[in-house]
Amino acid sequence: MSLDGWLDSLPQQALDRVLDIVLGFDPQGQIIYANQTACSCLGHGRETLLGSHLSTIDTHISLENWPQIWQQLCQWQSFTHETQYARRDGQYFPVEVSVHHLHSQGQDYGLVFSHNISEQKLLQSALLDGERQLRRHNQALLELTSSEVLGRGDLPAGLQLITETAAQTLELARAGVWLYRDAQTLEGRDVYDARHDRHDTGALLHAQDCPGYFQSLGQVIPAHRAQSDPRTRDLTAVYLQPGDIRSLLAVPVWAGGQLVGVLTLEQVGTVHHWSLEEEHFASALANLVSMALAFWERRQAQVELEERILERTAALSEANQILLEQISERQRAETSLRLSEARFRSLVEQAADAIFLYDLDGQVIDANRQACELLGYSHTQLRQSTVSHLHPQWCPDHWQGLIPGEPRTIEGCAQHRDGGRFPVELSVGRLQLGEESYILSLVRDIRQRKRVEADLQQAKEAAEKASAYLATVIDHLADGLLVTDSEGRIARYNPALAGLLALATNDETLPLSPEMAHLQTLCSGRGSPYIAVAQLHPAIQELIQATLQNAAGVHQAEIPLAGQRVGKAVATAIHPQQFTCIGAVILIRDITADKELDQMKTDFISTVSHELRTPLTSVLGFAKIIQKKLDDTLFPEIHSDSPKVQRTMKQIEENLRIIITEGGRLTSLINDVLDIAKMESGKSEWHWEWLDINDLIRHAAAATDSLFTAKQLPLILDLAADLPQIQGDRDRLIQVLINLISNAVKFTDDGAVTCRSSLEQGQLVIQVRDTGMGIAPGDQEKIFEKFKQVGNTLTDKPQGTGLGLAICRHIIEHHGGQIGVVSELGKGSSFWFHLPVGVVPEPVVLDVDALVQQLREQVVPLPAGMAATKHILIVDDDTHIRELLKQELTQAGYHVQEARNGVEAIKQVGHNYPDLIILDVMMPEVNGFDVAAALKNNPTTANIPIIILSIVEDRQKGYRLGVDRYITKPFLMDNLLQEVNHLLAQGSERKKILVVSQHQTNLKCLTQALENQGDVLIEVTSPELASAQVQRFQPDMIIMDTLDAQGYQLARDLRLKQGLENVFFMLVTDQGSPGQSG
Repeated sequence: MSLDGWLDSLPQQALDRVLDIVLGFDPQGQIIYANQTACSCLGHGRETLLGSHLSTIDTHISLENWPQIWQQLCQWQSFTHETQYARRDGQYFPVEVSVHHLHSQGQDYGLVFSHNISEQKLLQSALLDGERQLRRHNQALLELTSSEVLGRGDLPAGLQLITETAAQTLELARAGVWLYRDAQTLEGRDVYDARHDRHDTGALLHAQDCPGYFQSLGQVIPAHRAQSDPRTRDLTAVYLQPGDIRSLLAVPVWAGGQLVGVLTLEQVGTVHHWSLEEEHFASALANLVSMALAFWERRQAQVELEERILERTAALSEANQILLEQISERQRAETSLRLSEARFRSLVEQAADAIFLYDLDGQVIDANRQACELLGYSHTQLRQSTVSHLHPQWCPDHWQGLIPGEPRTIEGCAQHRDGGRFPVELSVGRLQLGEESYILSLVRDIRQRKRVEADLQQAKEAAEKASAYLATVIDHLADGLLVTDSEGRIARYNPALAGLLALATNDETLPLSPEMAHLQTLCSGRGSPYIAVAQLHPAIQELIQATLQNAAGVHQAEIPLAGQRVGKAVATAIHPQQFTCIGAVILIRDITADKELDQMKTDFISTVSHELRTPLTSVLGFAKIIQKKLDDTLFPEIHSDSPKVQRTMKQIEENLRIIITEGGRLTSLINDVLDIAKMESGKSEWHWEWLDINDLIRHAAAATDSLFTAKQLPLILDLAADLPQIQGDRDRLIQVLINLISNAVKFTDDGAVTCRSSLEQGQLVIQVRDTGMGIAPGDQEKIFEKFKQVGNTLTDKPQGTGLGLAICRHIIEHHGGQIGVVSELGKGSSFWFHLPVGVVPEPVVLDVDALVQQLREQVVPLPAGMAATKHILIVDDDTHIRELLKQELTQAGYHVQEARNGVEAIKQVGHNYPDLIILDVMMPEVNGFDVAAALKNNPTTANIPIIILSIVEDRQKGYRLGVDRYITKPFLMDNLLQEVNHLLAQGSERKKILVVSQHQTNLKCLTQALENQGDVLIEVTSPELASAQVQRFQPDMIIMDTLDAQGYQLARDLRLKQGLENVFFMLVTDQGSPGQSG
C-alpha cells in the first residue's frame, strides 16, 4: 500500500475528534499524519507538522538515536513511555506516549497516541499538600449535611450557615449565594463578610451591566485576577472595585436541571489562586445550596399544604368546587415535593465520594452510584447489605454514641464484592430527619494516599541520613562556607571560613526565621557560634545583599582574606520553594596562589608576545616583498617549459604562501594574548551602539562560511523574529560569535551546528549547539579560564592559546551578561550566553579616529611624481625593520634616511630637515616617546608629521605628545603607505576649523583631538556666536554637534548667507560618529 493509500485508510475524521494527540510517521521519523488535537496542542499548523521530524517535538528523540528507536519498534511492535513534547512557542509539556508499528503490503509505518499528563503530574505533586485541605473540606461538608438547619427547610438560616462555613473553611474574606430574580437579574440572598462577621442581603446584579459574567455563569469560573479575567472583568465597576475584590470563584447552582443561581467565594485586597480542591469544595457547597433550596421548597410545600388544609377544614360548608380546588392544590404540592426529592437524588449521585445511608441497625437504606462502583455491587445488592458486610471491622454498636451535628472521621477498610479489602477514610454522622434517625457515611478510597505516605516516610529517612552526611562534609570543606537567612543574618558557617577570615566568635545564638532554622537543622543538626555580619568585610556584606536582592543569578566577587591573601566568593540564593528566597549561601576559596601564578603567566606571555612582534613584522614584510617581486618581476621572466622548473616555482610560491599564512595565524595568537591582558587591566576600548543581535549572528555566519564548506557541515540558523535591540560593542560581540561558531566546527566531524536566538525572561539568549565530541563535566568550567584547553596537554595537539573562550567571557560579562556551556561526552556541546535588554550604555565616547579619518579625506591626495621630492626619516633600532621600510618606501618613490636610535634621529633632524618621520618607541639611550616630545616642543620641528610604528600599544600617550599617527606592529604595508601619503599631502599649512558645540565634554574632546593634528581651533559655546566668528575667522571647516532645528537653520544660514558654499560642514551625531554634509 502506498503512503497515500495508508493515509486514506486511517479514520481521519474520527481521529480528529480524539482528544489525544495522534501522529503518523514513516521509518525515517518524518511526520506524515497529524490530527487536529496534535496541531492545537503543539501550536503548529498541519502543513508545518507534516514532513517535520519527530525529534522537533519529542525531547527524547534525536536524529542520532532515531534508528535505534525504529529498530526497537519493529522488534517490539509497540511500547509505551513518558516523554516531553515541545510547543512551537518553546514551552514543554509531559505526555504519555503509546507507539505502534504498522505493516501493510510491504510498507512499514508508525502510529503514536500521546496523552497530555500535565494535570496528572500537577495532581501528583499537589496530592500531599492538598490532603489536609481535603479533610477539612470533607469535615465541613459532613457537618453541613448533618445539620438540622438544612433539614428543617429554613432557607435564610441554611444559606447563612453555608456562606459562613465556606468563608471560614477556606479562610476567605467573603462568600455569597446569589439567586436569579429573573433571567436578567441576580439577587444576593446572603453575602457573608467574614472580616466584620456580617450578613448582607438584597444586592442586585443586572445582565446589562455585566453581560460577559452572566454569559459565563453556566460553568465554574475560577477568576484568580477577577478585575482582568475576561469572564468577570465587567463586574469591576459595579461590584469588584468598590469592595476591593481581587479574586472571585463563581460556581453555578442547579436545581432540576435549571441554573437557579451562583455561589461566590471572594478574596479582598490580595490575589488568590483557586486550587482544584477549592473548586470541588465550592461545587459541593453549591450542591448543598441546591439541597437547601430543595428542603426549603419541600418545607414551603408542606407549610402551604397545611395552611390550605386548615383553611379548607374551616370552610367544610363551602361548595364542592372549593373541595376540588383543594385536591388540585395538594396534587401540585406533591409534584413539587417529588421534584425536590429528585433534585436531591441527583446531587447525591453526582458526588465524588461514595455515600451510604444506614438505619440504626446497620442496614443499607440507600447508596449513590460511586458507592456501587467502589465496592462492585449493584444498587439493589447494596440495599440488601449491612455495614458489617461492607466494613468487616465495623458494627452498629460503634455509632451508638454519635450525636447529630457532630460527625466523626476515621480510617478503616472496605471489602469489595470479590473479597479484596482496601483502606478507606470514613466520615460518619447521625442525621435526624423529623422523628427518624439515620447514619450518613461518606467513604473515600485512600489506597493511593497510603502508597504516597509510605514513599514519603522512606524519603524522610533517606533525607535524615543525607543530612548527617552533609553536615560532616560542610565541617570538613577546605573552602569557607557561609549561610545567611533572608534578612542577611548569619545562620551557618564552617571552620574553614572562620580560619580564612580570622573571625572571633562567641557562644550566643541569633534567632532565625522558621524556614532557615529548619534548613539549618537539615544541613547540620546544630547551629554555629554566633558572629555578627558587621565582622565581615564590606565586600562580603555587599555580595550578600546583592544575592538577596537578585535571587535569580550567581554572584561573584574577590574579597580580602586574613594575612594579606585574596579569596574568591561565589554566592547563590536558597530556594526551597518556588519563588521564595529564604537566604543565601556563599562559598569562599583562597585563590592567592592562583592569582600570583596567573599574573606571572600573563606577564610572561604578554612580554614574550610583545617581543615577538618585531621579528614577526620583519618576517611577514620581507615575505610579502619576496612574493611581490617573484610575481611581478622574476616569474614573468622565466619561460621554461621544464616540469622541474614549473614544479619548483609552484613550491616556492606555496612555501611563501605558507609563511605569510602562518605568520598571520601567529599574529592572531599574539593579539589574543595582548587582548586578554588589556581586558584584565581595564585598558580596552569599547564602542557602544544599538545593535540587532540577529544581524550580528548572520555576519558571524558569513565570516565562518568557509569553515563549514571545508568540513561539509551545515549551519542551521534558528533566529527568533522581532527581538529587541541591545546596547553593545559590535566588533566585540561578533568576535564572541565567530569564536563560538568556529569552535563548534573545529570539534564537529558529523552532524550539524545550530545557532539559535530567543528572548527569555527579559534577556536575549544565544545558543551555539554542535554534535561533536562533547566536554567532560570536570572540564566545562575550566575552558573559560586563561590558557586552559580540553584534553591531555602533554600528548594532544594544542588547538590555540586557550584564550578564545576567556576573551569571550570578559566581553559578555562586560556587557552585563553571562556565558556557559551544557555538554555531554559523545553527544556534543551547547554554548550559550545571555545579554540584558535595555541596559543603559556607557557614556558615549567621541570616535576621534573616525573624525580624523574624515578630516584626512578632505585633503587632496599627493599628486603623482611629488613623492620624489619628499624625504622620510626611519628611526628604529632593528636593522631588519629599517631595511623593510626602506625597500617599500624607496619603491614608492620616497628618499629615505635611517637612524638607529633616538639620539641619531634628533641629530639628523637638526642637519637634514625631513618631510616625515617614522619612529619606533622601544630604543636604546632615548626612546621614541622622548624623541617625539623633543621634536613637537621645538618650534622649528613641531610641524614635521610623525608616525609611531611600535610594538607598544599606548596611543593616548602618543597623541598627547602630538604624534600624527600611531600604528602597531605587525602592520599592513599598504596602510602605512596610505598614512604616509595623507600626511605628506597635507603639507605644513595649518587648517582653520570652527567648532560649534553646546556640550563641554564634546568640545573638550574635539579640541584636544584636533590640536594634536596641528589644527587651529575656535571654541564657540552657542550657535548665536557662530555667525560673528565666521565673519572674522573665515574657517576651512565647520564642525557642529547641535542637531536640533536651531542647528540645522544655522548651518543653512551660514552656507547660503555668509558665502560659505565651498566650506566643508561636519555634523557629529549623538552616537559619537561623524556624519558629513557636502
